[in-house]
Amino acid sequence: MGLYDVLGDSSIGSSFEITRILDLPVILVVNAKGASRSIAALLDGFINFDKHARIIGVILNNVSGEKHYELLNRIIIRETNLKCFGYLSRKDNFSFQSRHLDLTLPNEIIDLENKIKALSC
Repeated sequence: MGLYDVLGDSSIGSSFEITRILDLPVILVVNAKGASRSIAALLDGFINFDKHARIIGVILNNVSGEKHYELLNRIIIRETNLKCFGYLSRKDNFSFQSRHLDLTLPNEIIDLENKIKALSC
């Protein structure tokens, strides 16, 4: 579920509400597959949807490589002033199977230790 999502039409119980209660900054994880300048429009929507959201940056997911990340980073900084904290490339060994609400227990993930090692590099 996304930052503002809950079962219903309010923000009660959302990740956004928790960040407000605890006065925490927000770092969005955004799917960047096939994106270029449109990613700035998407982020602008999150930034301006609720002025109480302290969105300070983004981690990009499904980036095709270093050049793609560099392009997106330039666009995001220029258009939104958000910081890019990094990216995850589009590689099969980084993927985790998911189910409803992405709730998968660590003991259910095949080869978890090697996947974590690969992500930490």
